[in-house]
Amino acid sequence: MSSDNFDRLILTCDALPLPPFVGHNRVVYELLQALDREEIEAVVYANDDEMNQLEGHWKGRRVRFHPLTRRMAGRHIRSVVQQLSLPTVTRDFDGEEKLVKTLARQTKNPRLLVHFITGAPLLERFDGRGVILSGHDCMSHVYLEEARHARNWSMRLRYMIRRRFARVAEKRLAHQAERVHLVSHHDMIEFKRVNPRIRGEVVPLGTEAPIPSKLQPFAERRVCVIWGTLSDELIIAGLRRLMAAAVRSHPSILRGWIVLGRVPEAEARALLPGLDRLGLIYRSHVPDLSAFLGATRLLLLPDVGGSGQKTRTLDGLAHGCCAMGLPIAFRGIENCPEPAYIQAATHGELLDQLALLSDVDAERSAARGRHRFLEEFDRPVLAKRWRKLLQGVGTFAPGY
Repeated sequence: MSSDNFDRLILTCDALPLPPFVGHNRVVYELLQALDREEIEAVVYANDDEMNQLEGHWKGRRVRFHPLTRRMAGRHIRSVVQQLSLPTVTRDFDGEEKLVKTLARQTKNPRLLVHFITGAPLLERFDGRGVILSGHDCMSHVYLEEARHARNWSMRLRYMIRRRFARVAEKRLAHQAERVHLVSHHDMIEFKRVNPRIRGEVVPLGTEAPIPSKLQPFAERRVCVIWGTLSDELIIAGLRRLMAAAVRSHPSILRGWIVLGRVPEAEARALLPGLDRLGLIYRSHVPDLSAFLGATRLLLLPDVGGSGQKTRTLDGLAHGCCAMGLPIAFRGIENCPEPAYIQAATHGELLDQLALLSDVDAERSAARGRHRFLEEFDRPVLAKRWRKLLQGVGTFAPGY
């Protein structure tokens, strides 16, 4: 039975809620930021230095961190025997269970949120009441997409192994939670294909809207950006297709665009040897991402697959950029009465649209995108949706 209020959230973390963000730690970071009125007890895997960083970053907030140490000895053997990923088998589930029970005794009406699919074995230790598994993406689907676009057979094999291990956890364990949190309806569909017994609920990604002083008027913006981490197979594949399409039909259209790719420049040039031919400028990082996006006119997301939502897309919409990409880049932001972004079925078609894009249409699209962000993905909206999910499950009662 659900309860309208909860006194405390107990959270077990797979990754530390600290920047830099690599995907799934962004979800838990934004959750902690959104729930600014609740007491939160977070179980983390952190050494002394990392604990100092956590406590410094979250000072003044109602978040307390409880450290554990990963079980590294024999992890490869345990991974093969249990058919679970290395991040899963290195978690100390005895320690997590003990801490969770201790923390649950200290409050009348707690909830337990198990962060990421690597935490799924913890679900076997409780009866599911008041427990939410934040799978947030259907990871077996993510890894399948990565394998399909892998650049060589060894990378493909690696992702297929990861897919198998994720699928075992999703199919065998996920339904033992009262709810499974996902960030898009597409993820819900993919997860239910693996495990029809889950009771899923969607809370999308979100973040805080940038301060207005970071945003230049659209007419004054000059920067055009292609953004995606080049350690991701789906982004590398997309960039290669985009560059090939430009060589074929629009050889000068991307001249002067910045590729923001996180990896060192030498690695980027090895992956994408045609950068100079198209006049692309590579940067691994920028000193102030918010100011950089606030000066960005056109933002192209090159992804060709994956699951969940793209935090880069939301950041672009939040900063008033005219966002462009394949439909995958806008998953979870569909059904716009008027387009809040520019999309096409292929990169060639996307470049055709770019060639015809007027300043007026780009500015209108950017304005609609920012409005859509503020209505559905700004942090106060995210907070309401998380509270509704947490209030909609029963009180966590682990037994002793």
